[in-house]
Amino acid sequence: MKKIILLVAMFMLMIPDTVNAAIPRYSNIRPSIEFDGTIAYCTASVMGESAKDEIDIVVKLWKGKSCIATWKKSGEGYVSLSKSKTVEKNYEYTLTLDAKINGKTRPTASVTAKCK
Repeated sequence: MKKIILLVAMFMLMIPDTVNAAIPRYSNIRPSIEFDGTIAYCTASVMGESAKDEIDIVVKLWKGKSCIATWKKSGEGYVSLSKSKTVEKNYEYTLTLDAKINGKTRPTASVTAKCK
């Protein structure tokens, strides 16, 4: 009986015990556009997978097929940008966000809204 208990104990010690020391982060890319009268408030944020990720963003505001504003920003781990632009009522606007994380291009994220 002691041999069985000893074998079971040895077997238990051989099973790898994995513990996650940290919760993994996933890159998060978010553009947003809101209107207050004829002012478009454009925000963009990008969170890397680690606090040391190099992030470069290019944010563009489009009226139809015409780019009416471009902003750039860089940083580590997390980059956010908030800008405003005077626009015209009754037109649809698109805000695009192009991001590179550690030199790797991510798919363009965009949001479209109408200034009423």
